[in-house]
This record gives sequence, structure tokens and C-alpha cells, in this order.
Amino acid sequence: MKKIVTRVLGVGNRNADGRSRQKILAKYARKGDPVLLKHVKLDAGDQNKIEVRLIDGEKSHRVGFLPGRIGGLLVKHLDAAHEVKAVISSLPQEENNPNTGIHLRITY
Repeated sequence: MKKIVTRVLGVGNRNADGRSRQKILAKYARKGDPVLLKHVKLDAGDQNKIEVRLIDGEKSHRVGFLPGRIGGLLVKHLDAAHEVKAVISSLPQEENNPNTGIHLRITY
């Protein structure tokens, strides 16, 4: 199996329903927890877009997206329903940035 460690992009944004991704991270994100990776299929734009969702029982919450180069590596595995596991490896807080980040460890 291959392994990747990457950050999640867009964690400082709000979701379409107005919910703060930072508040979702604060409530649900814990180091070592699994996350859901979902290929976002678009008619135009980035065909490798993969959203990152935190799992809350039966629901999940969008917290951002994988970088495009990582999406390019994983999209074919997700679409073929191959095993792709992602867990939170860290929740870094940068010195001059009020937002909490999220890093994932992905195996496929």
C-alpha cells in the first residue's frame, strides 16, 4: 500500500449552508479519527476534486478539499471503489493564522 501525508485546503471557508468549517473542525476533528474522501464530479473545472468530510455518526460534514495533485493520485482509486483510508494525522495551529489546519495520513 502507498501512503501520503497532506494538508486539507479551504478549512478557513464556510460551506454553502453558511456553516463555518472552523467550528466543524473544533467540534468533530480529533487526531487519529477517520475521515471520508469523496470525489466531486463536475461538468467543468477540476476533474480530480476530492472533498474531505468529518464523520459524525450517520452524518458527515465538509471541512475542505485535497490539493489537486493528491486528487490526481487518488481519484481513480475512489471511483473504482478500491480501499482508500484517510485519518487525521494532526490539527496544526500556525503562529500568525487564527485557523486550525488539518493534515491527513492516506493509505491506498
